[in-house]
Parts: sequence; structure tokens; C-alpha cells
Amino acid sequence: SPVHMDLARRLLAKEKFEVASQNCAKTGNGAYTGETSVQMLVDMGIHWSLIGHSERRQYYGESDEVVAAKVDYALNTAGEAKMELAVCIGETLKEREGGKFKEVCTR
Repeated sequence: SPVHMDLARRLLAKEKFEVASQNCAKTGNGAYTGETSVQMLVDMGIHWSLIGHSERRQYYGESDEVVAAKVDYALNTAGEAKMELAVCIGETLKEREGGKFKEVCTR
């Protein structure tokens, strides 16, 4: 949760761990209720984020296009507030069980 990331970062700093967010917005700061922008994360000292996790795709309908927009914003548009990203391919359980791993990786 964004609410606890700063506390976790401070507690783990002595152990040389970094904390990553589980998501970030495809937009900058502004009236985007419930979203956490790259700038907000960087202001908290968070420099890593997951993008495209299968749960975001399944429960919030995030498509490959939405994930690509988030990646583009985080890497190219956010100005000085750049992030390191772990981009998840997002295969569903059905795709995994159906042996469609290669198709998912190349779409």
C-alpha cells in the first residue's frame, strides 16, 4: 500500500533493501483519485515499481496498451522522477494452463 511504503523504506534502509510499489499511474500529479504518480513515489524515496501485474490486468482491466502507457510515462515523460520498472507480462491462469506462455510473451 502506498500508505506504508515510506515507513517500510525507512525501516529497511539500514538493511540495504529497496521498496517497490505494486503499481504506478500512467499520468502525472493531478486529480486522478486513488492513483499514485511516479512523482509521488519518487518524493517518498521509492524508485522501483511493478507494472502490469496479472491481478491489475484481471481485476482492473489493464490491457497491454495501458501497461505500455505506464511504462512510457515512467521512463520517458515523468521528467526527473524516473523509475526502475519490473514489467509483468501478465499471463492469466487459463493461458498458463493452456500452454500459451510463448504467445503471451510475444504479443
